[in-house]
Amino acid sequence: RADYFIFAYKKFSVLFLISIIPFLLIPDSYIMGRFAAWTKNTNIVAGFAMLSYSIFFISYLKSKSKYDLFGVVAYLLIVFLTQSRGALLAIGIITAIMLLKNYNKKIFFRVGFIIFVLGGVVFSNIQVREIGNNDTNNSIFTVREFELGARQEIMDRQLDAFIYSPLIGVGALTEENNPYSRYPAEASYTDLLSMVGLFGMLFYILAIISRLRSFNNNDFILLSILILSSGEGYLTGVGSVISIIAYTILLSER
Repeated sequence: RADYFIFAYKKFSVLFLISIIPFLLIPDSYIMGRFAAWTKNTNIVAGFAMLSYSIFFISYLKSKSKYDLFGVVAYLLIVFLTQSRGALLAIGIITAIMLLKNYNKKIFFRVGFIIFVLGGVVFSNIQVREIGNNDTNNSIFTVREFELGARQEIMDRQLDAFIYSPLIGVGALTEENNPYSRYPAEASYTDLLSMVGLFGMLFYILAIISRLRSFNNNDFILLSILILSSGEGYLTGVGSVISIIAYTILLSER
């Protein structure tokens, strides 16, 4: 069941947090100013941190426990430090929906204040570096533009494959010398579209709608992954941990 899976992932979240905290003050744990801890991959940290944030937030809404609130704050800080645009977008959307669905004035202002303070600390550091000489030695943070960059090239390649076979897609196999074969990379939705075409995408969307139709708090985990997947390959990287989490929740009983 999804409840048991979320319970198990919360235990993993505690262990993961303990494992990365010692790296917060180690300069080599930051790649171009973005926190990567021992994984050496900022997107991995951001993905796990976003899911853990959602799980602790759900638990806090149910229990009002200070332990769960600490988990929310800790993982919110981790996401800010990774500067993952997808994770930050997911946090904004998920937090807003969770607060509106489970409205409590005290929790609303408490969480809002925490996000305001942590966000202010991070972004004021970035702003200082932009105003100054932009010396990377003066800050652990980088200035990230809200541009797709390399992801735009990936999405263009995947859309070319989709246009080549729009109804049924080009399949999951890749051919190095074929520009219209599948291009497995970041951006789950254009990758899915190129693989299964419009027909397959329709069934995929219907499966998600069926799962989220009677929405409950536990489904925020799946929703978090769906938002994160707008810029990452979590839904198509079937062997990844986050992908396994997504499909376990999608296919599990309530």
